[in-house]
Amino acid sequence: PVVAGVVGTKRFLYDLWGDAVNMASRMESTGMPNRIQVSKEVVDLLRTRPTQEFVMESRGKILIKGKGDIETYWLKSQKKKQPNSPTVEVLQRNIMRRTSCPIIKGL
Repeated sequence: PVVAGVVGTKRFLYDLWGDAVNMASRMESTGMPNRIQVSKEVVDLLRTRPTQEFVMESRGKILIKGKGDIETYWLKSQKKKQPNSPTVEVLQRNIMRRTSCPIIKGL
């Protein structure tokens, strides 16, 4: 879950707080440029979608501050594109909106 709110009385700022935000930040800091790093939770979520198959590469366990060792994967590509199935980029946006399992694309 994420909590959002407006901060300030003179200059208003919108901010987000929560475990998902912290996890996303930690995964971004351990990611690599031009790669999509996902957690085991996201891999499991993607496997529940029978019309979409993705190529994942295990990255192994990564030490995440405040979480310990977390199993992470690289989202490599889509195995086969079904008619009307979303692209990897669309999936990335949708998963970030619906779950607390962040996907981070390296910058």
